[in-house]
Amino acid sequence: TYTMPDRDVTFRAVWVKTEAYAVYIEQSQLLAFTRSAEPIQKGMLFIEGEVTDVYTGFEDLETAYYEQEAPWMEHRLDIRRIEFWDVIRPRHTAFWFVEMEYVEYVDVTKLDVSRVGDMMSMFSDCGRKSSQFSIYGLGGWDVSNVERMNSLFRWMGHDATVFYIDDISHWNPKNCW
Repeated sequence: TYTMPDRDVTFRAVWVKTEAYAVYIEQSQLLAFTRSAEPIQKGMLFIEGEVTDVYTGFEDLETAYYEQEAPWMEHRLDIRRIEFWDVIRPRHTAFWFVEMEYVEYVDVTKLDVSRVGDMMSMFSDCGRKSSQFSIYGLGGWDVSNVERMNSLFRWMGHDATVFYIDDISHWNPKNCW
């Protein structure tokens, strides 16, 4: 609680625990990452369409997806857009978007990678067969804690005649081996 001096106003901060969700919306060919205090379920409506599939538990996963695929990979050939609507802070992002060959647009501006340890093959083959490919938000990433980045962008947007990627020249992957 905070009371402003010389004013008759009192503020009270209320913290609400939210869970990270990945939602696939088939109608928009969209994989979106968001947060909610209320459960998100299949069939819920967003502006982009009806939620086809919902995924949770990926934000605090102790190990990266190696032997098993990220749960949303069942839609990898249908996804055209990847967006982060709210801040998501995962521990690992390895193989998250690998082989999503037809993706055209990615916005990772609200993906906070400051605690990520493994990004191996995160975007490998992503957008590889699309005629246009854009990825926004990489420029603001803090990759100082990342230990593995091998094949991070391998073949990403390979066939695109229109290609855009943020400037990442300031990245300092000092812990990578």
